[in-house]
Amino acid sequence: MHLLLLRDKRPGHFNQVEGLALCIARLTDVEVRRIEVRRQRFASRWVRSFVTKRFRHAPGYWLTRLYGIDPAAVGAPDVVIGSGDSTIAAGILISRLTGAKFILSGLPKDHDRHSIALMLAPSPLMAGDPKCRFTPIPCKVDPDRLPSRKPIRTEADLAGARLSLLVGGRASGYEYREMEWESLARLVLQTRQRYDLRWSVSNSLRTPEFASRLFEQLALDGQLERFIDFHKSGPGSADDLFAADAIIVTEDSRSMMAEAMAARRPVIAMRPESVAFGLGTERVAATAAGGGLAVLPIATATPEQFARILTSLPISPQDPRDLIAAAIAPTLHLELVAGMKTRAAQDHQRRSVLCRADS
Repeated sequence: MHLLLLRDKRPGHFNQVEGLALCIARLTDVEVRRIEVRRQRFASRWVRSFVTKRFRHAPGYWLTRLYGIDPAAVGAPDVVIGSGDSTIAAGILISRLTGAKFILSGLPKDHDRHSIALMLAPSPLMAGDPKCRFTPIPCKVDPDRLPSRKPIRTEADLAGARLSLLVGGRASGYEYREMEWESLARLVLQTRQRYDLRWSVSNSLRTPEFASRLFEQLALDGQLERFIDFHKSGPGSADDLFAADAIIVTEDSRSMMAEAMAARRPVIAMRPESVAFGLGTERVAATAAGGGLAVLPIATATPEQFARILTSLPISPQDPRDLIAAAIAPTLHLELVAGMKTRAAQDHQRRSVLCRADS
């Protein structure tokens, strides 16, 4: 099966696209090609939406006009995969041009949905919409390639346990005060001193400088195994943090949370006080209800409470990759096969082509 992946500039989006390709590769042999999607300066969301709704003819012309993509570079894919607003119109136009099925991780806000074969909804509230399925967020994390983790069931198991903290920052619906960053850094320090937990921390693009400095200082003081500064190390620099025995994330990043869950580790999401409840918190609640995820408030979490939650938290019984594959299979007329978990996705890694379009 020929897959065409549409990649924008955001790591959270193109990781979802790559993750979806890996899930399809668990169902059938795939050949993967990629196109970097960069919209033209004039092609605002309104313009892209207007084009997909009003102009159903000449999709190749509009693909070039809006994105600078040569229709000949598209090839003849069976499936087009996108994530992120800038990839939606491109996916719709390529679907109309080639007849390929367009699968979107997310929901289109203002675009014509008729040319979208399947949407992976960000909230269970939308799972009943036509062509929508609620699934975990796709990602590239492969638990089969991670080392076995140390079970953490008692307080004694905490000694020497490796924990990773993935730090986000201000996002839609989430605000952090400086005192909350101080509380989170203090929790890391206190749990290390009291329970001998071994912490590794990574910041992200959204992490404020104040928070980054706090954790960088902990590393300089010898209280962290290491601190990874995303601004210096770049995308992928924190990938091996998913090999920890448990993973802690700030709740603002559902992508980081999905990656942690995909690693098949216990996961704790740290929640700030200022949260606007909406689709994001609905996803968090649904994930926690499925098992393997707990939510703790940053401002009031104590070392004792943290240890109690961590030692009682099971791993989710369901592999996110299997849930995503099960949602995709009917759309692509594929069957779930016995032993799907053990099917390697080497084709996704080995046979791939990157196509860059002029922007």
